[in-house]
Amino acid sequence: MRRIGFIFLVTLLSLEGCKEPVAPEPEPTDFIILSQTEVALSQTAAEIEISVDANCRWTVSCSADWLAFQPSLPSYQGPVILTLTATTNDDIEPRSGSIVFTYSGGTITCAIRQDAFVPSLDISETELSFGYRTAEKSIRILGNCPWEARAEDGWIAIRPVTGLVGSFDMTVNAATNSSHTGRSTRIRFWNERYRLEQFVTISQAGKPDTEDKDYIDEYGINHGAGITLRGLTWAAVNCGFEETAYPVGKMYQWGRKHGLGYQNETEKDATTPTPAPLWEGNNGEEEPSYFYRPADNSHFGYDWIKVGDNAFWNLGTEEYPVKNVAYDPCPDGWRVPTAFEFQSLIDYVKWGWKESSLLFEDGESLALPAGGRLNASDGLALDRRIDGYYWTVSTPVPGTSAYLHFSADGCSVNQQGSRAGGCLVRCIRE
Repeated sequence: MRRIGFIFLVTLLSLEGCKEPVAPEPEPTDFIILSQTEVALSQTAAEIEISVDANCRWTVSCSADWLAFQPSLPSYQGPVILTLTATTNDDIEPRSGSIVFTYSGGTITCAIRQDAFVPSLDISETELSFGYRTAEKSIRILGNCPWEARAEDGWIAIRPVTGLVGSFDMTVNAATNSSHTGRSTRIRFWNERYRLEQFVTISQAGKPDTEDKDYIDEYGINHGAGITLRGLTWAAVNCGFEETAYPVGKMYQWGRKHGLGYQNETEKDATTPTPAPLWEGNNGEEEPSYFYRPADNSHFGYDWIKVGDNAFWNLGTEEYPVKNVAYDPCPDGWRVPTAFEFQSLIDYVKWGWKESSLLFEDGESLALPAGGRLNASDGLALDRRIDGYYWTVSTPVPGTSAYLHFSADGCSVNQQGSRAGGCLVRCIRE
């Protein structure tokens, strides 16, 4: 029995010795897999996600300063989603960069390409034409980049002269052409960085071939050819001026041929206005020395005449005024100015307050005395040496007329003036 047990034990040990040895488990291989290895971007700023599947520790770096990623860590472990951001490409050339992933097995690169910037400048007009008189027109500029502009000749003034991205309205002002020959010029638009350049061609008609007349006032005195500023020729004195009797000129209710005097405690013209009720007859038939008051003094727009007319001083338009000789107080060859013509002085000529006058200077000097006004409700004289009020032919708001107002504090063209008020008139050459 003992012998049998021994043999079984020996046999069992022999069998155990015949088994194959067990191999150890292999070490796992490190890997990184990217959701994309090439990215194409438009020109504008962008944000995309890159999924990183990894089983190891890894790092990432950018090759371009216009690229960035989040989260930004010294190193990463295992799978991560990176958010990649790219700034706007403002260059006219496309650009490229890369994101480099480094791990124990080497590197993997994600290539990034971004489109170039395509600059554009869309100008609504390529040509503008003007009559010989000063006038303004506008053009619209729509661009995706900054721009500059300049008129090639001084008789054209533009504003603004620069613009950024977006839509802009540019005002183009042409000075009066005092020559009988037409002229032309250009406005240049450009952007140096993007090598953009465009032009708008400007043409202007010549002055009609008519005789220029000196300013000969109602007393027969010749005040000369006038004062020319930016192509506009203004009379040297106010309408109705007489050195002793009317030292700053006469006061005119809008649309009337005849002027009135100014008189208060310290300033006394030759005559005193005679207040009278609202005139109910025709223009030209009223008493020249009367100041006609509105029937309802509380209504700002009331006129001095029951049936008024926007054509009393202008038979044409704002851009092309035509003198109404029957009622215009200016002498032959001259007329009451438009609101636009006064505005052109304010916008394009140096001006300031000097010795109770508004002084415009551009080679020659034009002085408009602060002659005050006659109050619309009662004809009372007000504000001499303090404020200036000058009529225009313009009637932008029904029942009222535009006028120039100034004082030591500044000047502007106001669009609504009661026609019953008495203001000064400075004539302009037709």
